[in-house]
Amino acid sequence: MAETGPGVDPAWRGRRVWAASGAGGSYAEHVLAPAEQLVPLPPGLSPEAAVTLGSAGGVAHFGLERARLGAGDRVLVRGASGSFGIAAVQLAARAGATVTATASDPARAARLRALGAARTTGRAPAPGAYDVILDIVSGPGLPAFLDLLAPNGRLVSVGAVGGQPPADFGTHLMAAFQKSLSFSTLSLATIPPQDLRTVRAAHFAAAARGDLTPVVHLTLPLGEAARAHAEMDAGTVFGRVVLTP
Repeated sequence: MAETGPGVDPAWRGRRVWAASGAGGSYAEHVLAPAEQLVPLPPGLSPEAAVTLGSAGGVAHFGLERARLGAGDRVLVRGASGSFGIAAVQLAARAGATVTATASDPARAARLRALGAARTTGRAPAPGAYDVILDIVSGPGLPAFLDLLAPNGRLVSVGAVGGQPPADFGTHLMAAFQKSLSFSTLSLATIPPQDLRTVRAAHFAAAARGDLTPVVHLTLPLGEAARAHAEMDAGTVFGRVVLTP
C-alpha cells in the first residue's frame, strides 16, 4: 500500500495487501482501490500467489455456495485448468465432494488429480450424472452439459470464456423439465464486500499454511504484457499468468 486517501486508516500504508480496483481491461504500476476491497496478506504468501487466488478463490467459493454444494455431491468443473477452475477443484474436494475436472491433455489431467480431482475427462462431455456442474466456459457447448446433470442437479455459470450459450439454451433447459434442474449465474459484483473480504482472508491463510495451492503458470514483468496475452491465446496456460511492476 503506497498511500491512503481521506477517511482511510493511515496504518494501511506500507502493508502488503490484495485489492480489486473495480476497473478492468488495463495494467498499471499503481492503481486506486476502494478501502473496503483491501485484504492484508499473511506472512509467507507471495504477491503472485495472492493475485492468483484473490479473484479465483472468491469466484469458486461463491459459485459452489450458489450451487448448494454438500459433502458427497458429484461435481464437474468445466474449464478446470484456469485459476478459477483450479480453485474450484480444490475447494470442492476439501468440502467432501467427488470432483471430476475437464482437461485437454494428460499432463493437465495429472496435475488436476494431484490438486484433488478424483477423475478427469476431456473437454467433450463424458457419460455420468453430476449433482453440481461449475462452468467457467459457457459457449455453444453448454447445453450438452445440462444433459449430464442428475435429477435436481444444479449448473452454475461463473464465466463465459467460450462465448455466450446458444439462443435456444432456455429451450434446452425446459426440455429437461421432469428432472427439476436449475441453472444460475454468479458474479462477484453481487457479493457484499465484507463477505468477500472474509472469504479471501480465509483463502490467503489457507494458502500460507499450504492447505490451498494457487498455481502460477508464469510471472512476467509489466513490459511483457503482450507475451502474457500470447501465452493465454496459445491455450497452454495452467493456472494464471501474473504481471509484476
